[in-house]
Amino acid sequence: MKLTTSLIISLLAIIAVAAEMVLYWLCGFTAAVGGEEATVSAIANVFGYLMVTTGAVALFAPGCALVEHLAKKKNLGIYLLIGLVGLTFLFIVAARHEGKRQEAQQLRARYQAQIQAPTSLLTPQEQDQALAEFEKLPPNRQAALVEALEAWEKEEKEFDVEEAKVKYFLNHLTFTNLRVERNVLGSVEVSGEVKNIGEKTIRELRVIVVCEDRNGQEIFQDSFYVVRVPSWASDESELLRPNYAKKFHHYLSDAPSGVHEVLFKFGQLEFLDEDEKE
Repeated sequence: MKLTTSLIISLLAIIAVAAEMVLYWLCGFTAAVGGEEATVSAIANVFGYLMVTTGAVALFAPGCALVEHLAKKKNLGIYLLIGLVGLTFLFIVAARHEGKRQEAQQLRARYQAQIQAPTSLLTPQEQDQALAEFEKLPPNRQAALVEALEAWEKEEKEFDVEEAKVKYFLNHLTFTNLRVERNVLGSVEVSGEVKNIGEKTIRELRVIVVCEDRNGQEIFQDSFYVVRVPSWASDESELLRPNYAKKFHHYLSDAPSGVHEVLFKFGQLEFLDEDEKE
């Protein structure tokens, strides 16, 4: 193989790689729009192998021709090129196989962690059966199942955290000296004092004000922050620490006439970071 021939082969291979990339994009996009996940994966595999192999031809051809020229052995460059491209292809196949094996092991471990979690209601026998059924699923179904279980677990934890905040609001915050007045401008003024009788330091407390008429019917709703200290703030004097109290005053400018009583409901509660880590 002459050097000029190798350069032509290399140039043609580069052009082929560019064409393969365009075809890959077109075929993959069409399959993705059609919602054919298995087809998208197959296209990615085929074009991946093809582009790597073609790229190897473009990379190795000039070097193989140079070796043949220096060794002065006819067709040595062709044999070297075929061997190197073949080895590259085998390496990619082996690497892909190993990647799939490791991915399968990771999915299995993640699924096993879910079904063996302390909150799991499955018996050891049911866990083994579920794991056996899981291994029969195709990789894309395994991944979807694991992601769904992990998303459910995350939502459950977030719900538990939010529920704990609501309980803290109800059991450890007291509202006293509440007053509802209408000023000369016609706005309803709500004032009072909130005390933290719990053990956590509060950096954000938003309450929902529910206004009721004399018949106990809800006629208006608003919300405001009693405490609001950003997590990045260095001034912690506004924090509502355990056993601390804070006065508040809020205007309900859009409240209708007939407001007789107000109730305070949970809106938002955030603790100081050091408390959340405990």
